[in-house]
Amino acid sequence: MHERVKLFLWKLYQNSLPFGCKFREIFGAQPGLCMLCGESEGDTVSHFVANCAISRQLWFSSCWNIRITNFSLVSGKDIVSWLIDPPFAQVMSTEEKAKFSLFGAILYFKLWRVRNENYHNKTSMPYEMIQNMVMRSYREYINIMSQDIVQEGINRGPAAIHWGLPRPGRMKCFVDYASDKNAGAVAGVIYNWEGSVKRFGAKKVTVASSFQGELEALALGVDLARAYAAEGVDFHSDNWQLVNSMCTGRCLWWNASFSFNKILRELDGFDCSVSWISRSFNDSAHSLARWGLSHNCNGTLRFWEVSPHVLTKLLFSA
Repeated sequence: MHERVKLFLWKLYQNSLPFGCKFREIFGAQPGLCMLCGESEGDTVSHFVANCAISRQLWFSSCWNIRITNFSLVSGKDIVSWLIDPPFAQVMSTEEKAKFSLFGAILYFKLWRVRNENYHNKTSMPYEMIQNMVMRSYREYINIMSQDIVQEGINRGPAAIHWGLPRPGRMKCFVDYASDKNAGAVAGVIYNWEGSVKRFGAKKVTVASSFQGELEALALGVDLARAYAAEGVDFHSDNWQLVNSMCTGRCLWWNASFSFNKILRELDGFDCSVSWISRSFNDSAHSLARWGLSHNCNGTLRFWEVSPHVLTKLLFSA
């Protein structure tokens, strides 16, 4: 399970997510509409986990045909405990239980992101789109579960290449490349272990291949992360060719070999890892790179320099 999902579950368990009911406890205001189904005063944890029409449909349409309202789930602690140790676990194999917990974690993680996007962008994502998003991410994780999640580095590559394994207390740097016809842009976003944005940047690039573009994105990430070298930095890219090349120390494209070898030299002795993640978990860097295609940028950026849509991705994608 990706560490972003784990961090979300931890926040849900600790009742630290900013639902309307949280503000009611502090300010006495009534919770607002559910940003998923539109129910009045539905912006509460209990509604989100079990009573929202979207949540109920997703659970019932799953391969387990769960009627979520049949269970007494009223808090974040309730739902996380239920996902980890469901009451019907004794009739499930170890593998099936792991898949069930994974599905539930992804379901609520995705719903939380949709809830935030609907709120900040004043939109309403249809159920079919939400269901496709949840199932696509779930299938990607099931495929990853069947593969070897750790590969040892060879020669000049980083000491270890991790498939998004959490490393508590370290910084996380997400990188990506975007292109539009003949233009290209790269971006990097750095979060601390709690999910707070520490630094981000973007710049335009001219490259001969998408691999070279992803390589330039990693190079930008390394530049942004130098200030955090003492804490350790885990780099995340959604390009498997790049991650595999960093693992083996062999460049796939001769015209990118100079940049590739330069990055390997810079990573040598750097307390870091390079990880593959699904594109669906790289929204912040991808959105910033897309933004960079049509805006002036050449390195570190400030919050007020990017559009509200991109800022939302940065703040709520960790």
